[in-house]
Amino acid sequence: MKKIIICSALLFAFFSCSKEQQTQTPVNPSDASAIEFNSSLNMNIVRGIPVEGDKLKENFGVFGYCDPMKETNIDLAMSCLDPDFMFNQKVDYSHLFKIFSYSPICYWPTKGWVNFFAYAPYSSSHSEFCNPLNNHDEGYPVIEYTVGSNVTNQQDLMVSEALKQVGTSDCVNFDFKHALTKVGVEAYLDSNCGSQYQVIITKVEFKKIKDHGKFRYAYLADSDHNKWWCDVDGHQTYNVGVCDDWSIFGDADVAAATEADPDFIWWPTRPHGTTVHHYNGDCYDRVNAYNQYLLAIPQCFDHSCGAELVVTYVIYNKITCVSTYYEAEISLNDTQCWEPGFCIDYVICIELNAVSFDACVTPWEDCIEVHETVSPGDC
Repeated sequence: MKKIIICSALLFAFFSCSKEQQTQTPVNPSDASAIEFNSSLNMNIVRGIPVEGDKLKENFGVFGYCDPMKETNIDLAMSCLDPDFMFNQKVDYSHLFKIFSYSPICYWPTKGWVNFFAYAPYSSSHSEFCNPLNNHDEGYPVIEYTVGSNVTNQQDLMVSEALKQVGTSDCVNFDFKHALTKVGVEAYLDSNCGSQYQVIITKVEFKKIKDHGKFRYAYLADSDHNKWWCDVDGHQTYNVGVCDDWSIFGDADVAAATEADPDFIWWPTRPHGTTVHHYNGDCYDRVNAYNQYLLAIPQCFDHSCGAELVVTYVIYNKITCVSTYYEAEISLNDTQCWEPGFCIDYVICIELNAVSFDACVTPWEDCIEVHETVSPGDC
């Protein structure tokens, strides 16, 4: 960054960024082309809820930096450009007509090009941005973001850029990327857990997770996704969708549950949670609901971070009618990083006398699995 600052100072005589030059709206808009927007989504989750297809169906915001000099070094250009051309412009998506629109219409400049930066979902609150706070703040946009503590209503953060745009195409196309990490939990029974046992996971929590950070558009094109975020901190606990409260089921509830799950075993004060089955070679049992993935600030877990995965579960012996509760605490220190746009599924294998965890990382569409092992005691 220091070298860029020095170079920009040396080249300032050749690359002027005066505010007068940046505003390049045609005098007669009827003789010019209006700027139109379109978007796509290269991964399939919005606000924690999976959606079909590859189109973004969400309002988004746009910052436009007009560069009359067409400086090809974007870092150099952005060091002295501001979003006076378009400042946090809301682009609305119509579910009825399936198009994007905005108002007032902006027209292509008479010379130069425009660097666009977009984010979704749209927010009118400027407090989410470290930069720009107004239309004369120079430099790349920086989003200050805090992930909500309740996974049922978390908002995804999607970002995109379209640089060096001129009015030669029909519209500006944004290819949105997910800036957060998607985290889920699956489970299965090990083969040594015989048919006499039934296992229910009653709660899964991620503890001491960092929930705040700053996203930097300056590194969006960088293949090292860890550069996207800085100043990551916080100390949050997330429950991924099951709870440990108790409920007395009526006869109708028992009948319905038995019909839906042949392995359902009734006992008084049955706990809420996810019944875990043996792996059938096809898929594991999903612990978190499909609309309750944890959307987390990307982060790595060093040896002293203190983050952990805590699983509470009950093992019920059908022969002795005895149920035993366990809580397994798994340290995330020195384990798989949570990178932007990736999905991590923690796969829990429950054994007769141990719980093992498996996790892997893949692109967002196909979750990665991660594994650890603890011994909760003899069941």
